[in-house]
Amino acid sequence: FNKTSLKLETSEDLSGVCIAGVLKNIYALAIGAIEGAGFSETAVKAMMRICLDEMLRVGVRLGVKAETIKGTAGREDFLVTATSKFSQNRNVGADLGLHGDTELKSEGLVSLEAIADRLGPAGDFPVLFALVGVVRHTLKPREAFKGMLE
Repeated sequence: FNKTSLKLETSEDLSGVCIAGVLKNIYALAIGAIEGAGFSETAVKAMMRICLDEMLRVGVRLGVKAETIKGTAGREDFLVTATSKFSQNRNVGADLGLHGDTELKSEGLVSLEAIADRLGPAGDFPVLFALVGVVRHTLKPREAFKGMLE
């Protein structure tokens, strides 16, 4: 590993690292959905901040240490996954935002409802539950996120 840009970190919060990985995929899906629904670049960037805040609250509710969500396994991985044109989660979200449905699959899409079921009331986590509404076809993508971006 002498001449590599690979960054290795250790953590005592093993389950937290796993949950952070699931959450960053779900929130990257949301960013893709915002883009696919035709929101402005400024709105997408604003939603990234909202997603980071909500990811922390969801993680803590699920027993993840805050520093795990704020570190490489959470925030840093989310920023890469949500902004990369090669991200399956972002691309599936974009398809979902554009069409209101998708035949594509991703880790975030597969795990979304399981995480939502563990959280309880939707009011505490508006981005995640807006995404659930889009997936369940009870909300159109643009209306699901519009209120959070005004």
